[in-house]
Amino acid sequence: MHQAHMWKKIIHLLISQGYSQRQLAEVTGVDQSTISRIAEGRLSNPRYSVGHALIELAGGSDALAAKHGIRFSHSESTRPVAAGQGVANV
Repeated sequence: MHQAHMWKKIIHLLISQGYSQRQLAEVTGVDQSTISRIAEGRLSNPRYSVGHALIELAGGSDALAAKHGIRFSHSESTRPVAAGQGVANV
């Protein structure tokens, strides 16, 4: 699965949990337009701090792996990988 799709999936998961794009932007410290680009799959390479904040809001990497099949490498906690694939270059 492409890395942009992984971040898009995390954004949509958070929105389904009641977060708005504006709230996600405030928590991550970026403009709402950046969150929008991630949600649309047009930004596959968010800054480490943004990716980390999104992962934590979504319940952490273990929860994302267990509930949604989004897995992260141990060396880079903000690099999502689909089950059975190598590390994505985020």
